[in-house]
This record gives sequence, structure tokens and C-alpha cells, in this order.
Amino acid sequence: MNTTTDNVIHEPENNRFVVYFDDGQGEDNRGELVYQRQGNTLHLIHSEVPASRKGQGLGGRLMNAALAEIEMHNLKVQPVCRYTDYFIQRNKRWHALRA
Repeated sequence: MNTTTDNVIHEPENNRFVVYFDDGQGEDNRGELVYQRQGNTLHLIHSEVPASRKGQGLGGRLMNAALAEIEMHNLKVQPVCRYTDYFIQRNKRWHALRA
């Protein structure tokens, strides 16, 4: 069971969401989702987690945290990045966010 709490920070001035993974991994604890905004739609153009931690589920944690924040602000998404498209396709919870 995941008992960590991820902290998502929306940085609209940088067109990104930054997620700090609360799991005690030092400098390798941050991921980001970069977007371009057009009206109420965020075009998700790039997602990244630390290369040293790939395969640990951080991409999913990044996406879930950022998409929850997007949903809270009643925005829509258009996945451009292959991973963001794949993630939303596989997780029905987020299908309604698609523009």
C-alpha cells in the first residue's frame, strides 16, 4: 500500500505542474508535466520523472496528482506526449478530462 503523499505545485508562469514525491529519495524526488494552454484546454506536451527512478510508478503518481489538480480547476486536457496519452487511455477515471 502506498502511504506517501505527493505534493503537486501548479506553476502557471512556467506552464507546468511539479510533483514532489514524498518518499525520502532526496534529490530524485521530483517530476514534472509541461503543458501549453489554449483557453480551458491544457495540451500536455511533456512528462518526466527522474531517470534513476524509472520503473517505480512515479509516472503514474505524477499523472494522477496533476490530473486531479486539473480536474479541480474544471480544465480539459489534450495529450500530446505519448506517455500522457497512454496513461489517460488506460485510466478511465480521467477520460472525461479529454478535450
